[in-house]
Amino acid sequence: MALTTQPALEARSLYRFYRAGDEETLALQGVSLRLEAGEFVAVAGPSGSGKSTLLACLAGMDNPDGGSVRIAGQRISHRREPERARIRARHIGMLFQNANLLDHLTVAQNLSLVRSLAGRAHRADRPDLLSLLGLSERAAAYPGQLSGGEPARAGLAVALFVAATNVNDVVPEYLATGRYTPRASVHTMANAMDVGHPSNFERMSWLYHGDRDAMRHDVIGVSFTDDRVRDTIRRVFETRGYLLDPHSAIAYMGLKGVLESEGSGPNPMGSGFSRNGVFLATAHPAKFAEIVEPIIGRKIEKPEPLAQALGQPRHIIRIDAALDAVKTVLCV
Repeated sequence: MALTTQPALEARSLYRFYRAGDEETLALQGVSLRLEAGEFVAVAGPSGSGKSTLLACLAGMDNPDGGSVRIAGQRISHRREPERARIRARHIGMLFQNANLLDHLTVAQNLSLVRSLAGRAHRADRPDLLSLLGLSERAAAYPGQLSGGEPARAGLAVALFVAATNVNDVVPEYLATGRYTPRASVHTMANAMDVGHPSNFERMSWLYHGDRDAMRHDVIGVSFTDDRVRDTIRRVFETRGYLLDPHSAIAYMGLKGVLESEGSGPNPMGSGFSRNGVFLATAHPAKFAEIVEPIIGRKIEKPEPLAQALGQPRHIIRIDAALDAVKTVLCV
């Protein structure tokens, strides 16, 4: 009996429509494609013929309006974005014309970060990718120190970040829809995230040269309500004995959702995908005692340094919204 193997990539009858007012553009019309492992294929065509749209659908960065895409037998189309992102991180390499590396990390640090996010940080049998790419001597270089095609070759290893927010979800909304819509902030228990016009978005946009598709390849945006935050703080404390502050709870949910699909079924990345990860917290839960204590039903002991800081008199300086005014205060 002949053995059959799954194609590396298979697309069936892809359709993609774009609408602007009363106008509708048919970017893809019944496109089918099957690629076997080891094949090398180039997509060519005039401007506006649908090349970028096709590649975005094949890579799971966009969902077709009709049809399906499978990677190594796994359906990537019409899944939730965190699930598509995990499949991309595991099976798909994407190389953009620019913005493939984080400028403040060396080439080796970029690669180490990506491997840790994809669950491959400690594999003893991992290949020496930098040597394969001809970059072993540039491991300690920063992206700005690379020349010629070196940034592109180094960027072959870059993968995935998770940006988790409360209901002030301007950035996750942009990643999902392509529309950046600043608005009045909504008060939540994770108040440091109560930002309706985040200043760091300008830096993100600059880093990716305004290319949302490039940003979406590296960044997943998710958001959570206060009810979810309360439930997570309570559940993690009861089951693990670990006490989260509201901001850390949001980071925890974002990480958990990406790694595990929040229990929605089998891991699309397969059993070999790491379910370990790291989320960062910058505040002790005792700083939010009025929020956290009613959730867990007990008092929180304040660490001595925090108790001393909270015991200091409050001092507020009003500063005009101008750079010179800020400089004047900081240079006093």
